[in-house]
Amino acid sequence: MNEYFYIGEIKAFPYANLLIEGWLPCGGTILPVNSYQALYAVIGRNFTDNSVSNSQFALPNINGRVPVSSGAAQSGSVYTFAKSNGSESAVLSNNNIAHAHTLTSSITGDLLVNSNKANSGDLATAVAFASKAAVGMSGNLALGTSSTNQLKGVAVNLPVSKAVPNATNVAGTQTPSAYSILEPFLAMHYYICAQDGVFPVRED
Repeated sequence: MNEYFYIGEIKAFPYANLLIEGWLPCGGTILPVNSYQALYAVIGRNFTDNSVSNSQFALPNINGRVPVSSGAAQSGSVYTFAKSNGSESAVLSNNNIAHAHTLTSSITGDLLVNSNKANSGDLATAVAFASKAAVGMSGNLALGTSSTNQLKGVAVNLPVSKAVPNATNVAGTQTPSAYSILEPFLAMHYYICAQDGVFPVRED
């Protein structure tokens, strides 16, 4: 049985550094129209950049890419014929992976009379704090950003290591590294039938 190929047909070959008569590698090569009129009539300028003159056209470039069928996929994505897209790697942003942890702290410490407040010119205030805020008295306070807070003339003195302010922290690094999203692959040589093939019949 004699096998024949169509002009513009693309096939993968397991040959390394071999020339195949009538076939050209799919690497985006720019060709003159007058030398490959049959191939140009089939693929036209579908794969050609606008910077290329009208007397030339480009072959498909499949280097580092996976061919997919054009049209609408089941997912709803639409793949336009002869258009390439996608990337070999990706970087996740904070919108993809980061989340916030809100920490509210409450620490129990000793309440000590603040001498300045106890000696206030307001006699009633001074007497109240001097008599009711005894050394060693304990209580709960929501701490701010300092290790020393005053509550109506009473100072809370705690070690800095225990003073945990309300905080919102973003988990994860702010400058993540890109990671590969390539599926397992086997590199082959893709060639297109440029000459000595059967001219395909166009649909009406």
